[in-house]
Amino acid sequence: MKSSGIMLLNDKTKLGFSFRSISLFTFWFASSFEVSPKEYDNLMLPGEVINPDRLRREKSVVDFVKSFLTSGKTVAAICHAPQLLTETGLLRGRRLTSYASVKTDLINAGAKWVNEEVVNDHGLVTSRSPSDIPAFCKKMIEEIAQGRHYVLPDSKGDSAIL
Repeated sequence: MKSSGIMLLNDKTKLGFSFRSISLFTFWFASSFEVSPKEYDNLMLPGEVINPDRLRREKSVVDFVKSFLTSGKTVAAICHAPQLLTETGLLRGRRLTSYASVKTDLINAGAKWVNEEVVNDHGLVTSRSPSDIPAFCKKMIEEIAQGRHYVLPDSKGDSAIL
């Protein structure tokens, strides 16, 4: 499998979990403000109620996430994490799932919300809850293995498949 890197943003600890290949794990400490999206191939956003709510208030974090969504890199978000994605302005027309209480936020951001275990929209992988973790991880790894997914927003914020 091709080498990849995943950055996990977690507001509570600022602990990033990065791996350069699926089998080699390395821990590192960095805040989201000290890293460049160019250093990573993929982004995984964890759930929890407070984490995405705090992260979505930080412009640098939102810009960081935006850069992944517009680059075609795999972005995976589970549980409440898709709430952070709403701040990017890049969800119009994208198909997602999330924890049920985030549904309205995603719909208001223009996403097409569905109640499914795991949803993949051209490399944007989302799941509803911890009970979906096996399917979420499997799909996330499949999408990382596929490489870049070229879905970019147009000037109106709608998704355009290139």
